Amino acid sequence: MNTQNLRYTYEMDGDFYVGFLDDYPDFPTQGENLKDFEDNLLDIYEMIQEGILDVSQKHGVLEIELVPKLQFMEQAQLPFIQQPRHI
Repeated sequence: MNTQNLRYTYEMDGDFYVGFLDDYPDFPTQGENLKDFEDNLLDIYEMIQEGILDVSQKHGVLEIELVPKLQFMEQAQLPFIQQPRHI
């Protein structure tokens, strides 16, 4: 039997688990307990696979260059901020 891991995000809202599958954030769900919540997530996944739920949202990856903090501060050329003068 083949298995697949589906990552999800959730939080507690009162007594309910509320969240979504990470790959499908447009389809939130909830459950009274963790098992109920995970069953609902599985139902959503199956409806997506069967084409019942339309997934038109696309995902991408943004690549960024990491700059060391000191180098960033030097390049930023932040304007000089004067300290308040006490009279």
